[in-house]
Amino acid sequence: MSELSDTARLILGIFGESNIKKNQGFKLMDLILNKSLLNSHHQVKFSVAINELLELGYLEWDPSSHLILTEKGYKALNN
Repeated sequence: MSELSDTARLILGIFGESNIKKNQGFKLMDLILNKSLLNSHHQVKFSVAINELLELGYLEWDPSSHLILTEKGYKALNN
């Protein structure tokens, strides 16, 4: 998880604090509502961090437009 930006780690932390399990996730709007908990520095980098998590395989989109925690993302939360 050290390869992730601070903002990406904070977003993964939202998944962990919400007790999201592997193959579960958030609708983007729900994640955006949680974004309000982040300071302005991280709010500006939110979209970039989401793309980072998608590209590195920590999250993926499911057909119903949820951001799903992948196996890799789940393992990262538990380390």
